[in-house]
Amino acid sequence: MLTFGLVAALATGLNAQTPGTATVPGGVHQNQKEQLSPAERAKKGAEIAEQKLALTNDQKMKWEAAALQRAIANDPIREKMKGCTTPQERKDYHSQMKVNGKKYTTTVVALLTTDQKTKYEQMKKDRKAKKHKMHRGAERMPDPKNNDQK
Repeated sequence: MLTFGLVAALATGLNAQTPGTATVPGGVHQNQKEQLSPAERAKKGAEIAEQKLALTNDQKMKWEAAALQRAIANDPIREKMKGCTTPQERKDYHSQMKVNGKKYTTTVVALLTTDQKTKYEQMKKDRKAKKHKMHRGAERMPDPKNNDQK
């Protein structure tokens, strides 16, 4: 029984020390999406868009093609970003990815009906708000240096 406890403790400790893998609720690692191929990511994105925007089969195929093109263009840039050493290099790579993202957005928006465009814009706003909330965190602790006690 003691041996089992030691093995479990060591395994937990080693798992907790794995760099670049933060566990989220449900036990899924945040970097799990990086393990999908560009084609798998494109297909998954098209399926989500199909569900949320009620895409036709033709729209879904074109959406997936645009997503695949973006993924294939961005993957080498992401790899280069891992090895960049200066903030300027990182900024340059980020700019290249932004161009690819804008091209993708232009392509997929052109596929959508007016109603779908409205839903798509709302999805983008919701995603941006969620991302902003995650980066800001929940309630911030009061600044101990700021003593505004009246």
